[in-house]
Amino acid sequence: MSGAVRRISSGGPWEERFGYARAVALPGGLALVSGCTGIQASGSLVAGGPYEQARAALATALDALGRLGLSAADVVRTRMYVV
Repeated sequence: MSGAVRRISSGGPWEERFGYARAVALPGGLALVSGCTGIQASGSLVAGGPYEQARAALATALDALGRLGLSAADVVRTRMYVV
């Protein structure tokens, strides 16, 4: 990663509405990913129950990491909320 802050948008419905970036890469090699849920781009819940919703949220997070040139192997911590 370069010395500049990079912001990655996934085009999710809440990013523009609430003004956040899906992922942010900071100088020094730290990247943060947030706001990944089991909600589709249409705003509806991913079908198939909690398992499929978790898969969708993790796929969104991994896509954001990939756009930063990172992968699951670079992850050192995750925080998940299940409601």
